[in-house]
Amino acid sequence: MLIEFITFTYIYDNNNAILVVMNTNNLKKYKQLREKYPCFTYEKYHISIDNEKIIIKYFFNINKEYFFEPSIEILFGKLPKQDNLSVSQLENLVFHIGMIELISYWKASCSPKLIIKAHKLNDKQIKWWKNIYFQGLGEFFYVNMINANIDDFINIETTGEKLFNKQSFTLNDNYIVPVGGGKDSIVSLQLLKKSGLEITPLIMNPREASEKCAKLSGFDKSNTIIINRKLDKKLLELNA
Repeated sequence: MLIEFITFTYIYDNNNAILVVMNTNNLKKYKQLREKYPCFTYEKYHISIDNEKIIIKYFFNINKEYFFEPSIEILFGKLPKQDNLSVSQLENLVFHIGMIELISYWKASCSPKLIIKAHKLNDKQIKWWKNIYFQGLGEFFYVNMINANIDDFINIETTGEKLFNKQSFTLNDNYIVPVGGGKDSIVSLQLLKKSGLEITPLIMNPREASEKCAKLSGFDKSNTIIINRKLDKKLLELNA
């Protein structure tokens, strides 16, 4: 794993210091990991639905040696259910959430090949995702002093059969407000509520501060969207 850091201090002209955390050894580790684990695979996903929640599980692996099964649970409480999503629309959303979720696990090996088995991507989509990954990993590459380039840092291949067509979704004028638990959360909830807008708080991995923010604004678990994102413990063990 790319986890050890060396700290450098740079001094501005006005004598104010800024700390930049970098690791001079990780380029070597990066190359070693890519050689040892050449392939990362997004195998599939599984969706379970009942009256109150959706449970999504993803299946990733590194070179068929390390297997990960992260999950996402979305609780709707007593909120009105949106039953107008087709199976294809739901699968489309879940699959693409998985395309983002996988990058946390890919960073454990930085494998040069990413195989997508869950669904098919066309050349335009592959190019788009490759750019998203490269731009999103900018800090990761910088902090670890990895001189990567967009052409060869990853090669995306798809073996899935189903290619999603462009889809439209019916939306309304309601607002979902992410609640982290800080002052921005409580201010946003209060201002939007006073404006007369129809809002629904969304809390990921609830903690006391985020639940208290929602409660102070008149919301509880029954009228809040709650998302429980669970990392696979093996990822934490690999980074221990």
